[in-house]
Amino acid sequence: GPLARRGIVLDWEENLEAVTPELLDDYDCVVMYANHPDLAEVPGQFSAALDAFIRSGGGFAALHCTSGCFMQSPEWLHLVGARFVSHGAEIFAQQVVDANHQITAEWTPFETWDETYVQSHVKDDRHLLTQRDDEPWCWVRPYGDGRIFYTASGHDHRTWTHPGWV
Repeated sequence: GPLARRGIVLDWEENLEAVTPELLDDYDCVVMYANHPDLAEVPGQFSAALDAFIRSGGGFAALHCTSGCFMQSPEWLHLVGARFVSHGAEIFAQQVVDANHQITAEWTPFETWDETYVQSHVKDDRHLLTQRDDEPWCWVRPYGDGRIFYTASGHDHRTWTHPGWV
């Protein structure tokens, strides 16, 4: 597929208990697209493994509904940088806030249907890349020796298969 041609290999894991430091040693980045409404708190082993992985230089890309996981865990809110509150849905394009960042420097905003997330946000060292109207939409931030990326985009195939997304 398109990612393999770029040298990107993906594995999928749904069982959070399987995410251990030993497992993460084989990866450069964890991409999380998940919704765990059954878990109010972030599981301790998963949280500790992910935290250590990122702090030691790993990447963490939190996508869309990941901000709605573990709704009663302050540590999850601070890791991701926002917590899901509500959403509508419509066709819209993000506005670039920082056109000089390596992620957005050559990226062209595009219109797509997606959920219009509204979130509560932390005040920290997030570097805002894009927004939807006044809502922060995509950001990065350092975390120890690692880095975190979040985007509220990505509800379904209308965004995931758009040429501007890939």
